[in-house]
Amino acid sequence: MILPIRYSDFLKSDFFNFFNFSEILHEKFQEEKELLKLKPGGFREFIDLELILMKGKIIEAILYLDRNWVGDEFSLNPFAKDIAKSFVGTFFPPGVDDEFGLILVQGIWNLKGKKDLVICLDEVVKEWETIDNRVQQFLNVYRGILDKYEIKIDNWKFHMENIFKREKGLKMLNMSFHWKI
Repeated sequence: MILPIRYSDFLKSDFFNFFNFSEILHEKFQEEKELLKLKPGGFREFIDLELILMKGKIIEAILYLDRNWVGDEFSLNPFAKDIAKSFVGTFFPPGVDDEFGLILVQGIWNLKGKKDLVICLDEVVKEWETIDNRVQQFLNVYRGILDKYEIKIDNWKFHMENIFKREKGLKMLNMSFHWKI
């Protein structure tokens, strides 16, 4: 069984502190679940983070990024890549296909659009995307080429999807981690 992250540990994480997250909503629902909505210190209008807690553990972590802010297959925003790779690095469980998790984090960070000018000093980085087909699928969702992709392992799932969020009236990139308890 893959264990979820404790909320108290998340509050100490580099992700939480570097992006200066703060709670904007905290409400209880069902019997023992809590919904938390958080916003970062910068680029608040483009980023939403939702957490669902049960008994102090995060059983769902959902990052919403404004699709226009993220960019597309032609040009990608480096600030969006930074928060996306940090989100994945924070919530990807240790001991669960570690190599894939690392390649995915590096893949998001090194991703570039067709029109982006990036000078690559490391030959290995040029080939990272083709190392694992699952990474390539997630990166195509990130670029906006594919609608969605996910992996499931045991009681855990990582999902990435391009969605339309009605309450915001925007296309969003949804990245989410789920644990079944």
